[in-house]
Amino acid sequence: MLPALVAITLALPARSGEATDLHRAARNGDLATLTALLDAGADINATDGENETALHKAAKANHARAVTLLLKAGADPYVSGHSVFGSTGTPLHAAARLSRLDSLRALLEAGIDPNLPDPGAGPPLHYARLYQRDAAVALLESYGAGPVAAPPIPALIAAADPGKGAEAANSCRFCHLLKASDDGRPRAGPPLWNLLGRPKGAVAGYNYSDAMRAAGGRWTYADLNSYLANPRAFVPGIKMDEVHGVTPPARRAALIRHLRDLSDTPPPLPR
Repeated sequence: MLPALVAITLALPARSGEATDLHRAARNGDLATLTALLDAGADINATDGENETALHKAAKANHARAVTLLLKAGADPYVSGHSVFGSTGTPLHAAARLSRLDSLRALLEAGIDPNLPDPGAGPPLHYARLYQRDAAVALLESYGAGPVAAPPIPALIAAADPGKGAEAANSCRFCHLLKASDDGRPRAGPPLWNLLGRPKGAVAGYNYSDAMRAAGGRWTYADLNSYLANPRAFVPGIKMDEVHGVTPPARRAALIRHLRDLSDTPPPLPR
């Protein structure tokens, strides 16, 4: 029956966006069927309606042996799935989010970066902390996952135009108070006045995420640069989940230069 099934599958390939027999075999951890389908030429990286490959399905179902089989057969571990809310990340992200520890370990042992970035999902550690998957957090950290710093830009900050930074900060007003004289209406984020030099997670009365409270230290130019470049990579597990970061270094430098001026006593510019 299996050869006939394979022949039918290959003769009538799934339309784009449909789950294939390979997806189903991976989800079920059916190694024999996976092997037969791959030997018959099935597309190992075909995606379904969630843009997920067979590797996603195996990882989400915690079938570590299927994960390993697919990786050795050439499955692409860097394909990102998606939902109506955006990217759901690679198989590594899915395993971290769902705390599928066997498949998470198999992916990490295959050499996949524990800090693997995803434009929409952030790093796997962000998902694991956000969903309080403590065992997945510990496993990722044991393979080297942690805060990801951005390249320093002190010269750009020192030379930046604070006026351009003020323009960049306009979008911050939706969630943050920017000036000491701003009204006291509630905001989704803490105030940004006197931010540089302030201890992280230290504004009284604001309900910070566990990740921000545990970050430690004060907001330096270097830390603010890394945070604004990719908040979820620098402080995985933060609540500011919808913000993807300010990618252009010059725009980020101008924003930091403006934030530096939002202070009773602006600190010296970096050198």
